[in-house]
Amino acid sequence: MLRYLNDSMCSLRQQEYGSWTMDRFCIGKRATSAMSATSAASEARATSEAAASTSQEEPTVHEDKRQRRDSQPEHELLESVDRDKRFALVSCFDEPERYMEVDLMLLEPFRPRLYTIIRRDDPFVDSNGKKFWRTGMTRALLQTMIRSLTIGVLTIGKGVAVAEALSMLDYENITIGHRLKPPPPGVAFPKRLEPAQQMLANTCEQVASCIAMWPRLETCLDSSLHGAVCINSVTATRAWIRFCKKPTTRGGSGAISDSAFYAAMARKAPRWFWSTLSAIGVVHSQLVRDGVLDSKARDREAYAALESAVEANGLGPFFSGSYDICQSSTVANVIANAPIRKEVHRGDKFAADMRNVINEGSMHKDKAALSFASAVFCLCEMIVNMSPSVATLFNGSCADDSGRTHERGLLQKALKQRGINIIKWADDEKGPSKPLAFPPGWFQEGSSSGPAVLLEFPTR
Repeated sequence: MLRYLNDSMCSLRQQEYGSWTMDRFCIGKRATSAMSATSAASEARATSEAAASTSQEEPTVHEDKRQRRDSQPEHELLESVDRDKRFALVSCFDEPERYMEVDLMLLEPFRPRLYTIIRRDDPFVDSNGKKFWRTGMTRALLQTMIRSLTIGVLTIGKGVAVAEALSMLDYENITIGHRLKPPPPGVAFPKRLEPAQQMLANTCEQVASCIAMWPRLETCLDSSLHGAVCINSVTATRAWIRFCKKPTTRGGSGAISDSAFYAAMARKAPRWFWSTLSAIGVVHSQLVRDGVLDSKARDREAYAALESAVEANGLGPFFSGSYDICQSSTVANVIANAPIRKEVHRGDKFAADMRNVINEGSMHKDKAALSFASAVFCLCEMIVNMSPSVATLFNGSCADDSGRTHERGLLQKALKQRGINIIKWADDEKGPSKPLAFPPGWFQEGSSSGPAVLLEFPTR
């Protein structure tokens, strides 16, 4: 504010682009019309000089303010300049009409993809005039992300799998590490990529499917009808099945190298290893029959196709049970298993070829074939190592007075969907003398037995 002669005052008003103008106000005595031309001219000169000096000084002050504002951190700007824009409404694709309020100050240190969209893209406007932004996350995923960023620990929301949450955080460019910690130890904090309940359900479905597709079981059930001899505890409509304990692949071998372990497996050929290797050979013969592979191909591409086919099998790690047949040569047995016997024969031939290559080792001429055989042996070991222990899973040590457990209930439900009923369970000391062993390749003479179950097949 500048005071002028004759008790007049001029105020400076800022306008666009930093220009400045002057307003003249009379305060106190009124300006008389008898003011001389000389005094008017001097007042005009004083006014113009004041305006000129102000126009040189004030833009400098304004520029300093702009520079301080530009150098201010963005989260401070959200507190001061854009306080009214600190919160934003987000619409999730599964519930688009239920907006979720998001605090931009919470997202700013992490700068996820959602934060960039809100800061840079124009919002949508609904019929009520509310501004919102859209996201490809579900409401549960967005709640998981907001809750995890708020607490600082990965917190999984209801209905969200750990794998889904990790994929979402990776897509949003949020790394679990310094700022966002992994879940702490304890069963109260889920950490599995797949929930335990889902894993149990999948395992029971695979076990039930394998039992329903088990050639040896069908042959034993039919043996009494055809007058054949079967040493197992079976009738025409019922059969005892014992769940075998999982074999140890390198138990007691110490720090043995892969080549030495594969050489030992090729020499000894334990039952679990040979049954898995033969089943892989059946899958290989099927790929050859379908024209996917050449029968002599032993390169990287051939192994990749074989591995993908094995992993895609719906029976999971128990797929070898669908190729377990009785070796008896009765007419009824041969006729019943004629289609699968050819496949099993080709699988055994493939397994024998892989075994011979490993036995020759570095003396084998084709190095690509040696690498292929080593990879197949590694696949056999991996299948068994990654398989669930069905003897422990269906063990009765944690059963109630009636012998029920949650795992046994899931298996009963899966079997019932396939027309198979569970009559009763028997633990180690109460089981039958000659039950069928499942998985077939895991049976070991002299090993401690697992739980047994009596199954009924009323629809046969």
